Amino acid sequence: MRPLLRSACLTAALALGMALSGPASAAKLFRQVVSVPGGLAPSAQWGVDGSDWDQQVWDNFRLTTDAKITSVHWWGGLGNWGTATTVDSFHLEFWTSIDYPDGRPVQPDVGNYQGGMVQAYRFAISKVTQTVEGDRIHYQVKLPQPLLLKGATNYWLSVLAWQSGVPTWGWAWSDGGDHLDFYCTAWTGDKFYLHGSQDMAFQLVGR
Repeated sequence: MRPLLRSACLTAALALGMALSGPASAAKLFRQVVSVPGGLAPSAQWGVDGSDWDQQVWDNFRLTTDAKITSVHWWGGLGNWGTATTVDSFHLEFWTSIDYPDGRPVQPDVGNYQGGMVQAYRFAISKVTQTVEGDRIHYQVKLPQPLLLKGATNYWLSVLAWQSGVPTWGWAWSDGGDHLDFYCTAWTGDKFYLHGSQDMAFQLVGR
């Protein structure tokens, strides 16, 4: 009977240890806080077909070590540059980076020269958690599967709202980065890619 008792005690101890340790807790892997006061960078599209009022913004980030992104937070709201229309969905894109020889980021690899897009997600607005924080809205989504990204590597995140009318949603500014962003603006049926000097407010959570 003693060997059986010892085995039962060992099993119970292992189960208790696993229960106490639990799964690895999520951590803030990257964060750029909202500028107060601050503005909005237009990053929205008119439905599936788009329009000449569309703009899309990317901001760069860099993780210290390899990590799995499990949720994404960002801040923004509706701007006053047109008749306000509701947001139908958000499109999040992770891109590889084209860098200078010294490692500084230049722009997202929208030309697919060195890897292009890493992953893209579409979230219906009903799947996005929204919290009003002052004059901005805090948005949060959980990724369908953890997204593995390398440490000490430059990446770019784009947050794009799809709206059912003239696009008026904007991504909130931040003062916490390197004052570098990249954006695309539509005009006369064409797209123009430009560099900017603004940071965006977002947070990456994972393990």
